[in-house]
Amino acid sequence: MKEVYNVYLITGSNDSVISNTVSDILKQVNCDDNNKIIYNLKENTISDVIEEANTVSLFRSNKVILIYSSSIDKLDDEELIMYLNNYNKDVYLIFIVEKSDARKKIVKLINEQGISIDSDNVDKSYNKNYVVSYLKDNGYKMNSNVIECFLSRISDNIDDIRNELDKLFIYKLDDKNISLDDVKLITYDNTDNIIYEFTNALLEKDENKAISMYHSFIDSNMAIDYILASIYNSYRTLYQIKELNKNNSIRDISKTIGKKEYYVEKMLYRSMNYNDNELLDIIHTLAMIDKNYKLGLCNPVMEVELFILGKLNV
Repeated sequence: MKEVYNVYLITGSNDSVISNTVSDILKQVNCDDNNKIIYNLKENTISDVIEEANTVSLFRSNKVILIYSSSIDKLDDEELIMYLNNYNKDVYLIFIVEKSDARKKIVKLINEQGISIDSDNVDKSYNKNYVVSYLKDNGYKMNSNVIECFLSRISDNIDDIRNELDKLFIYKLDDKNISLDDVKLITYDNTDNIIYEFTNALLEKDENKAISMYHSFIDSNMAIDYILASIYNSYRTLYQIKELNKNNSIRDISKTIGKKEYYVEKMLYRSMNYNDNELLDIIHTLAMIDKNYKLGLCNPVMEVELFILGKLNV
């Protein structure tokens, strides 16, 4: 059983690790995913979070509060420092910030009272340990070499790993021993997952990662139509979620677009990188690239590369 803390600082941009870590914490403190409370420091203040932490719940003994922040500086607040020095033991705070700074007073205090987790710095055994644990919890067996093969065919996203394992569980319902042949028969290399990682890099303005992945796509002869459509749909969805967030809760947005709440939360976090006009300009630019490509007026491979590098004006 992992040790449970009342305060967590999760940094980095690895969605699958962040999602799995939050899910693990919720399970450990016996809190349903629908009962977690979410604050975003772009719209809320530390005072709002502290007030929530100090409010006694009439419906449950444990309270889990997720706090998203664009900067560690917003956490470096005397009110939060005072709270952490005398925190409510029935409340669990999970701060999610892209980058930390070990020199900050608040980071040092969180590490004293709780734990910091860098989602971008997990070792290669992370997903393997997850698979081993998930197999054991469900009463299935898979040899180490089979697990290695399985992981080589699946993305690093925990949701994808879990979904593929669930498919194998159904297929092997009778003997519960999963072989190499079973893995090769039931699972497949999922291009969509690689594209998902690529579009996330774009939305997060990670130009180096995006251009490197784009070059590998072109070298492997991936269809430019598919790449362009994926980029366009990602920005369009980001804009849609950003607009819906003005008058709707995360749960309502999730139902409207047919995506999980965590996906909506992460997209809202990414939307902090853009204002409305910037997103509309990007969507227009991508639409014009597609139009000119279909009319034979441009080289789409070059145009998409220029777009990624931020040098394209249409």
